[in-house]
Amino acid sequence: MTSLDYYAIEDLLNDDERATRDRTRRFVLEEVMHEIVVWERAPQSCN
Repeated sequence: MTSLDYYAIEDLLNDDERATRDRTRRFVLEEVMHEIVVWERAPQSCN
């Protein structure tokens, strides 16, 4: 996955930091985003 890097932060990361970033990104995409979509589509109460 590629993302925009307007401030060239990618150049500041070492290999371990890039790997951590990639694992975190993958976890969020696979585990968290689904829950967010479900929560956003749930009926909202006015209480």
